[in-house]
Amino acid sequence: MEKKQEKDFIIMNKFNLGVLLIAFIILGSCGKKNTTVNNNVPYVYVSIQVFKSLSENTYLATPGTYKYLTGGYKGIILAHTLDDKYLAFDRTCTFHPETSCAIIELDSATFNNYYCGKKTNHCCDSRYQADGFVVNGPATQPLKSYNVSQDANYIYITN
Repeated sequence: MEKKQEKDFIIMNKFNLGVLLIAFIILGSCGKKNTTVNNNVPYVYVSIQVFKSLSENTYLATPGTYKYLTGGYKGIILAHTLDDKYLAFDRTCTFHPETSCAIIELDSATFNNYYCGKKTNHCCDSRYQADGFVVNGPATQPLKSYNVSQDANYIYITN
């Protein structure tokens, strides 16, 4: 009878150990904040208000316009699209965002492409379409987008 009790005791301890291990895994993963977006662009809190009536912003009421803003990881592009929507993207290229040249520029001639680096000196040749999705790489992930809303006086950009 002692052998059966010893065997039951060992089985029960293994079961309890398994339950504890699962509990630690579940509890250990709770409450961790995701600090990256698109798996490689670092998370930066964004809460920007663009006052529409300010003389330097009134042109944004016209579709086909854009403005570079301070904020995000390497800046933000606020674009008023030709179909009358506001979009906001981080200016960080999603391919090697840590490199100094990985800054997104808007092709102002066509207003429908973003590219990595300056027009004359592309950083990685990644190109993105107007909605932030990759047209050609080496980038494989879309631009980090931000939420955009507006009221009569302000355009709000948040994450």
